[in-house]
Amino acid sequence: MSSEQRARSVAEQLAAEQLTVEARTSRRTALVALRGELDLVTVSKVAEVLDGLDPRADGVRHVVLDLRSLTFHGPDRVARAHQAE
Repeated sequence: MSSEQRARSVAEQLAAEQLTVEARTSRRTALVALRGELDLVTVSKVAEVLDGLDPRADGVRHVVLDLRSLTFHGPDRVARAHQAE
């Protein structure tokens, strides 16, 4: 395993420990709940979940981000999550 792969693996483990992202759909709305810390390391988890929503297959027309359980975030982090869409 290269040092780059090890660094990526460590970053992924950190992200997994720092942020939980859960998505569920109800009719045309997807609710994506974030718990933990949203930062540059963890924002990719949010992007993965948002990218995984398939409007055609799931019929999703609206996405609601539930940020109530975040323990650390700033305006720039919310903007990055939105851009990841």
